[in-house]
Amino acid sequence: MPAVPLRRVAPRGHLIVCGDTALAYRLAEALITRLGQDVTMVLPSKRHGYGPQISRLPKIRIVEAQQLTDEAFQNARADVARAVALVGPDDV
Repeated sequence: MPAVPLRRVAPRGHLIVCGDTALAYRLAEALITRLGQDVTMVLPSKRHGYGPQISRLPKIRIVEAQQLTDEAFQNARADVARAVALVGPDDV
């Protein structure tokens, strides 16, 4: 049987980053500015922690949620996301 050539399909969907840390900010910034990805951030507040810096990133979508619940992931549209990164303070 002849080998079937693989077709590369461009991945679709956005990326979700969950966290309110310097690492979460740097990850989102790199995904947006260096790789041109669509990013949704799930964080406790746009006004506290790294929320203000994250909110200023270009083309970022913010979902405010105190906890990572089903509702938070539904609001972030996890059902059509390509990947989810859960970034905590000790992940460096």
